[in-house]
Order: sequence, then C-alpha cells, then structure tokens
Amino acid sequence: MKINYVSLLFIVILNSVSVQAQWHLEKCPTKNNLNAISLIDDNSGWIVGEEGTILFKSDGIWKAYKKSTNQDLNSIVMIDNKNGWAVGDKGTIVRYNGNHWELHNSPTNKNLLSVSFFYMEKTFLIRHLHVYMGTQRIS
Repeated sequence: MKINYVSLLFIVILNSVSVQAQWHLEKCPTKNNLNAISLIDDNSGWIVGEEGTILFKSDGIWKAYKKSTNQDLNSIVMIDNKNGWAVGDKGTIVRYNGNHWELHNSPTNKNLLSVSFFYMEKTFLIRHLHVYMGTQRIS
C-alpha cells in the first residue's frame, strides 16, 4: 500500500508540473535539408546542408549565402565571426575567411561527416572509420 501512495503522489506531482520548451519556428530561405549548425552568439550563426546550401543568421533573420560548392555539406564549425570550416560529400572542405567561403584541398575524395577544432592550429576531419588531422594557422 505504501508503494501505491508514493506512486500516486509522484504521478500527481508529475502531472502538475508543466514543462515548456522555449522552441520557436524560424523562417528558412531554402527547401533543401539542413545538416548542421554552428552558432556564434544568440543572434548570429551558420547552417549547412544539401547541395552546398549555406545559410547565415544576421539581424535575427536567416539568409541564403552564395554557394562555393554543389556537394552536400554535412558539418560546420565556426571559431568566431571571421573563421569557419565546413565539410561534406566527396571530400569537400570549405573555409570562411571573414568575407566569403572558399574551397580547400582535401586529403580524401570520400564523404566527410564532421569537422572540429582542438585549438586554433589543429583541425580534425572525420569520415567513416578514418580521422584526419590538419594544421593550419588561423589568423
């Protein structure tokens, strides 16, 4: 009997607590699937997706950015508002230099799934069963 009262009390408490997520839908300027996001702060960030889709958020609005590739982009990391990397299918690597996204040489022609930074001079690229580490000074 004691267990039933505890269970009932738990159910009553659970039902009386209202959990509300703070999610809201934002307008998106593309119909392509989006694969990854990297936010710089509350009001700015970048998204990458299918067919080289790159979106950026400025002044609270997502805007399409000029493509530097038609390959699907799978991952993005922004170090700050002037330095970022994105990777994608067929070894695609693009870098944001503060003005535009530019293609970079790749160590592979296989799909790259993720990109991350250990610190400003080391980059890690991941594809199925392989990890690549590169060094390039970001200035």
